[in-house]
Amino acid sequence: EEEEEEKPIHLILFASGIRRKEAHSLVVSGRVRVNGQVIVDPSVTASPKDDEISLDDQPVVVERLRYLLVHKPRGVMCIMNDQKEWRGGRPIISSLIPHTMTERLGDAGRLDLDSEGLVLLTNDQRLKELIKRPDGACRKIYVVTVKGNPSEQDLEILRQGNISIGSMEKLLPCKMRVLEVIPAKKGEGIRGFTRLEVELREGKKNQIRRMLGHIGHRVVRLVRIAIGPLVLEGLHSGEVRELDEAEVKQMYGQ
Repeated sequence: EEEEEEKPIHLILFASGIRRKEAHSLVVSGRVRVNGQVIVDPSVTASPKDDEISLDDQPVVVERLRYLLVHKPRGVMCIMNDQKEWRGGRPIISSLIPHTMTERLGDAGRLDLDSEGLVLLTNDQRLKELIKRPDGACRKIYVVTVKGNPSEQDLEILRQGNISIGSMEKLLPCKMRVLEVIPAKKGEGIRGFTRLEVELREGKKNQIRRMLGHIGHRVVRLVRIAIGPLVLEGLHSGEVRELDEAEVKQMYGQ
C-alpha cells in the first residue's frame, strides 16, 4: 500500500538506496525524470508504482526493505562489494548473506577487521541514519579485553567524555565498567588483562581502541554485543538472521 502513495521525488530516491543529501542534489542537477519529464524540484511528488521514474535514464527501483543481523567473525572485512584489488584475499561480510537475497544492503555501523560481533545490514536508509546519528540516538554495547589493568581514574576520564584524542574531538560521555580482571600468569612476564563493558552512543572510526590506547591499554579483543535493543546472544559467529517486524519497530522506537 505504501508504494501506491505519492511521495516527494527525493524521498523515492532515498527509498531506492541513495543517501538523503545525494538524492536531493541529483534532483536539483536535472538527472531525474518522471514519465520522461526532467524534474529539478525535490518536492515534486510521484508514485513508485504508477509513474516511470529514472535516474540518468536508468529505472529507479524501490526495493523491499530488508534487515539482516550478522555476527561478523574476526578477520572478515565489513564491505559489501568484492573489491579484490585492495582487500587482499580476505573474506567480506557480503559473503555471509544468502545468495537468494538481491537487495542492495549496506551496514548501519561498521566493525573493523579485527573486531567481531553484531552488524546490521539493511537497505533502509532512514534507519541507517538513525543508528549513525552523531547525537547518539542509538546505543551500542561492546565487551572489550585490554592488556593490563586500567585504573578507575583513567576509566572515569573516558566516561566523562568531552576529550579529544587525535582527530576525534569532544567525545560524548560513555558508560564503562570492569567485568573481570584476569591476573598475569606466573612466569609469563605480562601485566594480565581486563575485560570491560563499554556503551557508546556514537561510533567514530576505531573509537574504543583509540580511547583505551590513550590511557595506555591495548585492545586485544573487541566484540559488539548490542545495537539498540538487538543483542548478539543466540547468534553464532558467521550466522545471519532477518529481523522480524516487531524488532524493526523496536529499532525505530528506542
